Amino acid sequence: MKLDFKNDLFLRQMSVKIGIILVIIILSIISILFLSKNIKEKALHISGLQAQSQSLSSMGESFSKLMKDYQIVEPYLTLVQELLPNQNEIISFSKDLSDLSETFEVELGFAFEKDGVKKISEGISSINFSMSLKGDFPKIEEFIIALKDSRYFIDLNAFDFTGGSADSIAKGSKMVSAVVRGRVFVKNN
Repeated sequence: MKLDFKNDLFLRQMSVKIGIILVIIILSIISILFLSKNIKEKALHISGLQAQSQSLSSMGESFSKLMKDYQIVEPYLTLVQELLPNQNEIISFSKDLSDLSETFEVELGFAFEKDGVKKISEGISSINFSMSLKGDFPKIEEFIIALKDSRYFIDLNAFDFTGGSADSIAKGSKMVSAVVRGRVFVKNN
């Protein structure tokens, strides 16, 4: 028996159905490949969004903690800002030092250094100074302690004491000279 595709209706219908099934299978495979690629892209995008969401969540928590801390500190900010004199008010620093030295019976020589105002951070600067002191060692010590406790925020960073040999101290003379360098902090104008 010989197969005749032209005349055999059954074979023709079968080959059309097989062709349709093959086209559907090929289209299904192409669709699945396209959808899997699309699903992978969407999954990567979703994981990126999740990481971004976690980052934003941690930032939100940090911001919340900062806001709580700010609310605690905020009433004191104006007090802290008022503690530092501004650059125009620092002129009275040398007068206050002179008055303080008279109180402790210490001879004082004072000068701001030539480098002027140095910005330390936003809102705060410093001015370097040097002073020479002469007097009894205990009086100079009391003067420096009183200076550290004054209304000014200062940082004393160099002390150079001279005088007062061992013999003179043994005989009761406590006269010494000192050169002290430091800086005083001010608000930026």
